[in-house]
Amino acid sequence: MTAALIAQRGRGPGVNLRTEVDAAVVVLGGQLRHESLVILRDGGLRTLAAGWHLPERDVCAIESSLRTVIGSPAVFGSASLPAAAASPTGDLSTFALAPLLFGEALAAGWPWALSMQLFSGLREGRSCDGGLGFIPERGKQLAPPPGGGGGAAGSSPKPTPT
Repeated sequence: MTAALIAQRGRGPGVNLRTEVDAAVVVLGGQLRHESLVILRDGGLRTLAAGWHLPERDVCAIESSLRTVIGSPAVFGSASLPAAAASPTGDLSTFALAPLLFGEALAAGWPWALSMQLFSGLREGRSCDGGLGFIPERGKQLAPPPGGGGGAAGSSPKPTPT
């Protein structure tokens, strides 16, 4: 499934048709694998296990392995943007952890389409806070939230001096 993310990141303007089609096939294959695993997670494994007369210990081992790849559906709540980080430092670089975080998002139960959209677009940016953060170039184009933005969820914005 991570190969599908890498293929999606390679698509775009200037790519020849053969490469574009090959990448689309890989993306579709990843999506189909994800859907199959979701079906197994949501009861299909138990149905197969009953038909195959698998011992309960084997079913539990398979379920445990399955949960490391595809988690239960994630619950998303409201959130706010984090407080403004220190100014980005360093040169523009590729975010090498995108494939790993994509896999982790799926394991946490994120939907395929959302994960693919977010992590395929997370390409280049600059590190901040001594390498503890990463500010994507694409994210710098987002408008700040109403009221000045920043801060942890539930915190109030800092007052503006008058």
